[in-house]
Amino acid sequence: MQNFNSFIPLNDDYKSSIIRAVSNGANKDILDFIMEYSLETTNCIHFLKWDFVNKNILREFDIDGFQCLKMKRGMWTGVLIYDEQTKFLYCLMNQKRFSQLQERNNRNSIHYIDALALLNKRFKPDPKEYEQISVFNYTDIPWESKAEDILKDILQQINGEVNCFSLISFTSKKYEITSATAYIPTVRLDIAHEEDWNEFIVPDYGTINIVNNYMGQDDENDLGLKIRSNIISLNDENNVKIKKEQEEIKKE
Repeated sequence: MQNFNSFIPLNDDYKSSIIRAVSNGANKDILDFIMEYSLETTNCIHFLKWDFVNKNILREFDIDGFQCLKMKRGMWTGVLIYDEQTKFLYCLMNQKRFSQLQERNNRNSIHYIDALALLNKRFKPDPKEYEQISVFNYTDIPWESKAEDILKDILQQINGEVNCFSLISFTSKKYEITSATAYIPTVRLDIAHEEDWNEFIVPDYGTINIVNNYMGQDDENDLGLKIRSNIISLNDENNVKIKKEQEEIKKE
């Protein structure tokens, strides 16, 4: 095994594109959807925002040199980004979810991140990082065979060879993205390499935080959500009525 003695070879403009796609999908797109349909409850938001994020990623990277593919695992569909020049494959995930996967005591159920991490089998954890202690037997041949089958199913959509896998994770607080980190995970989901991408997070000063009694309490599982300053709270029925009347006047 070897150390990952390099940097993740993605241009800064593309890093910004990824974070912009996440930010827009988790706030502007969601809010436009809420306003268009005059929603008064938001039970769907936690999953719907990922659909918008995926849409944005697919549009941002519909360019020469990249391939984007939809990855369906069970009821979940995610999007992967493949850089044809560097042969790196990228996936997005909430940091809290990734941490949960790292902390499992067993892997009876193989997650797609387990399969993608097999692309990094040659890498060992960064000696500066904490190497997690796990009772899971990573040399279990049946488990690895199943994970390889999942990986093969995912990679068959890609036109080209994949040399490395990178996971891009996000944290949020009060519906704003607070951090972005890119990892090179090992097969154990330890960290072979880590990069801070916080500098590419651009605050949107034209928005304000959604009040907790509208969108619920802060949830670090969420990527982040903001609301434009000129949008009224849909939790207020009077404001909703006024807003609808204003929209009818504009149509006349």
